Amino acid sequence: MRTILAIVGIIIPITLGVVSLAVNLNRQGKQGIQGIQGEQGIAGSQGSQGRNGVDGIGMPGANGIDGKNGVQGLRGLTGETGSQGATGATGAQGIQGTTGPQGIQGLTGVTGATGSQGAQGIAGINGQDGLNGIDGTNGTNGVSIVGAHIDSSCHLILEMSDGTTIDAGKINHY
Repeated sequence: MRTILAIVGIIIPITLGVVSLAVNLNRQGKQGIQGIQGEQGIAGSQGSQGRNGVDGIGMPGANGIDGKNGVQGLRGLTGETGSQGATGATGAQGIQGTTGPQGIQGLTGVTGATGSQGAQGIAGINGQDGLNGIDGTNGTNGVSIVGAHIDSSCHLILEMSDGTTIDAGKINHY
C-alpha cells in the first residue's frame, strides 16, 4: 500500500510504514524518469455564467438563423440617366472570321453616261504579209485598137480587133 504525506508543500511518499526523506532545499536535483499516466478523472459539473468584467454584462451571443424572406416590395422610380462614360481603349484585333455564303444577285443598275473618247493609242507594228492567193481563171480576150483613120467628114474612126468601128468625133484641126 502506498500513502502520500504532504508537509508544507513537500510531498513525501510512504511505503509500508517506512519514511524515506531526501530533501535538498538549496539545489535542484536531477530530473527523474517520467511516471506512468494516471487514469482520467471524472468530469466536473458546469460552472455558473461568467461576467464581462466590471459592467456585469455577459458576452454577446452567437447570431441567430436567418428569418424567411418577405414579399417583394413595389418597384421604385426610375433614376436619372447617368452621364456618358469615357471611351474605352481599343481592343485587340479579333481573329479572321470564316467566309460567309454567296449573296443573291443584285438588281441591274442604271446605265451610266457615255464616257469621252480616250487618247489615240500608239501605232501597232505591221503584221506579216499574207500568203499568195490561188490563180484565177483566164478571162476573155480584150478588144484593142487595130487601126484609125479620118473620114471625109473629118471624124476620127477607130478600127477594133473584133471588127467593129468607133466614131470618136469630129477633129477640128485637121
